[in-house]
Order: sequence, then structure tokens, then C-alpha cells
Amino acid sequence: MSFRRLAVLVAESCLSSAALVVFTAVFVGDYRMKAWLNGGGEGWNSDPAKRVYFYANFKEPPEIPTIWTQDLSKATLGMAILTVVWLFVHSIASRHNYLSLGATLACETFITLLWIYITLEQCSSDLTDEEHMSQYPWFLTRACSRAWDGAVAACHTLRAGFYLSLMIVCMFCGRIVRSIHALSSCGRPRELGYTKAGTGSSYHLEVGEDEDEAFELRSSEENRQRALRDAISPVLAFFPSR
Repeated sequence: MSFRRLAVLVAESCLSSAALVVFTAVFVGDYRMKAWLNGGGEGWNSDPAKRVYFYANFKEPPEIPTIWTQDLSKATLGMAILTVVWLFVHSIASRHNYLSLGATLACETFITLLWIYITLEQCSSDLTDEEHMSQYPWFLTRACSRAWDGAVAACHTLRAGFYLSLMIVCMFCGRIVRSIHALSSCGRPRELGYTKAGTGSSYHLEVGEDEDEAFELRSSEENRQRALRDAISPVLAFFPSR
């Protein structure tokens, strides 16, 4: 494995692990409810405490905005777990050639679409209170220093989760681009571990990731040619060079 590939693998592992830790904290700490209560008390969004008046007057309260639901916390945690599992399985399966490029591209495209949806939900609006409408959650638009003491951790963690989601979307988009490039380069010269770059009949050769294997192949080819020259040298001695 080349150093570049190893660095990418470590970066992806750290990113997915960080997302798993953050979204676990969001789910276990019920941080969305704490942020909702904080925002409602400050007038930044709808106030969950006022929902009791609907029940007292036998009225149906408005639907809880998705941004404050525990279901969204479950979804983000589930996506973090799925990402960690996929990266682990893919690293093992690709090493042993158990997964084709087409299957990898299909799976990662599906995961990317899920992450895009989850990321958009994390910055969705709260329009259930006409007097305190919120186009974006307050923890993304206001400083966490303005939060209540019990909601400061919720603010920082929810904000970190949103930015980690954006980074994971970019990560998977990069993986998709690499998969598409690899598919478009099918049939490239592999004898010496090179990859084909460019299109059409004009292209140049770049050293691929299997540099060690390429070096071994070149060494074996040079040894074979050297042995062949040594074998026919007595015959060539009878023919004077010009």
C-alpha cells in the first residue's frame, strides 16, 4: 500500500470515528431537546414549553420540527455507524478483490445520497411558531457563548455534527470520483503497475499505487533479459560487431 493511500485511509477512519463519537453524544445526551428548549426560551425558535397549552385547550399541537426530534439523532447515529462499517468492510473486501468497482460505486452513491439528506435535515427550519420562525437552527447562526449553561455542550456538539456531515459528504464524493475514474480507465496497461491518464489514443503513463509490485516485475524482466544475453553470448562471439 502506497503512502498516499495509507494517508487517505487514516484520514477517512479518523473522520468517520469522530462522527460516530459526536452523534453518539447527541443521541445519548438528548442534545436536540436541550437546544430546542434553549432556543424557545430565548425566542429564537418555537417553544416546546408552550405545547402544554394546546393539550389544555384540547387542541392538536403542531408537529415537532424535524431538527429537534430524537428521530434525527437516531438517523445521524445510524449513518455514522453505517459509514464506519462500510469503510471497514470495503478496506477488507477490496484488498481481497471481493467487491467490483461497479458495486463499490453503487453502494457509495447510495450512502452519499443518504448523507446529503441527513445533512440538509440538520440545518432545516422551524416554522411552527409564526411569532418565532427560525429558517436555520440557532446553534448554526448564533455563538454558543449565548446558550444557557446546560445547553453549551449541546450547541458545540450539534454544530460539530453538522460540519462533520459536510466533510463526510465531501469524502464520499471524492471516493465516487475515484471509482468513476478507475472504471473509465479499465483496460489500462497493468504489466508494470501503471495507470492510464487522459482520453483517446493520446495518454501518458503514471506510476500507480502498486509500486512495489511494479518494481518486482521490472526486476524480474531485467533478470530474464540478462540471463538470455548470457546464454547466447557464446554464439554472438562468432559474429564480429560492426
